Amino acid sequence: MFSFNDLMVIASKCEMLHLLSVVIMNNDEVVPETEGAAVSLEALFKALPNVKTFTYKLPYDLPHNYIITTKTAQELLKIKHFLSFDKFELNEIPEIFDITSFYG
Repeated sequence: MFSFNDLMVIASKCEMLHLLSVVIMNNDEVVPETEGAAVSLEALFKALPNVKTFTYKLPYDLPHNYIITTKTAQELLKIKHFLSFDKFELNEIPEIFDITSFYG
């Protein structure tokens, strides 16, 4: 578990971000589009416009229902800087992720 505010202090200007089995928590309620305690993947990307290389191995033993939802793929594609990634890698993707919309 990692606080969203702490991540922003460390990663707000970074170009490479690798997350391994971590959940970014919205402890301070600073991410309005987050539905639960965990920050959604799309909210994370909106807050990190400088990232060019992104790797995220989702924790396999925690529910992903707030990190990735049925609308995550569509929401990611709406973020302008998301389409300019040099590398985007997700591991342990739950079945709820709409891969068809993402590749379309």
